Amino acid sequence: MKKITTGVAGTGFIEPVHVANSRRIPSVDVKAIVSHSIDWAAALAENLCIMKFYGNWEETIKDNTMEVVYIATLNDLHYPIARMCLEFGKHVICEKPFEDPPKTSLPIMLRFGAIEGPCQVKILKSVNKNKSI
Repeated sequence: MKKITTGVAGTGFIEPVHVANSRRIPSVDVKAIVSHSIDWAAALAENLCIMKFYGNWEETIKDNTMEVVYIATLNDLHYPIARMCLEFGKHVICEKPFEDPPKTSLPIMLRFGAIEGPCQVKILKSVNKNKSI
């Protein structure tokens, strides 16, 4: 079975929980963790037995072995990290607000197919009706 390789952006209190839960899924392999501090990332990587660690999120996104990036950073970093991930062809898991208000993120999310199905139709109707979004 091919494993899905993931990287975790952020090193707060939730990351060990995310890593533990991800490891319960046989098809997921957590390969990297990134923090604003390379020393903090290295320490957490060692504690969680993660092979790679980075001191900035751009390096993680540019790592060709990563397929998915789990974003658990401060809210104001969610949009720039997610946008770069999508531009590099990565899948994104973002647990908190993507952007508030979603003025610039909606077009990007729709462009990359991040919103699909009935939700996409409702959002597109709302955007077309109310240009303030």
